[in-house]
Amino acid sequence: MRSHVYSFLQIIQSLAIWLVQLIQSILGPICFVCAWGILLLLGWNLWSFTRDGIARARQMHRIPCADCR
Repeated sequence: MRSHVYSFLQIIQSLAIWLVQLIQSILGPICFVCAWGILLLLGWNLWSFTRDGIARARQMHRIPCADCR
C-alpha cells in the first residue's frame, strides 16, 4: 500500500514540475508583451493629453479678453 501512495506522489510531483516549467516558459514572453503594451499605452495617453491641451490653449487664445471688447 505504501509503495502505491509513494508512486502516486512521485507522479503528482512530476506533473507539478512539468507544469511549473511550462508556465515559466510561457510567462516570460507574456510579461514582455504586457510591459511594452503598458509603456505604449502610457506614451499614447501622454501624446493625447499634450495634443488636447495644445488644442484647448489655441481655442482659449482666440477668445478676446474683457479689455479688447
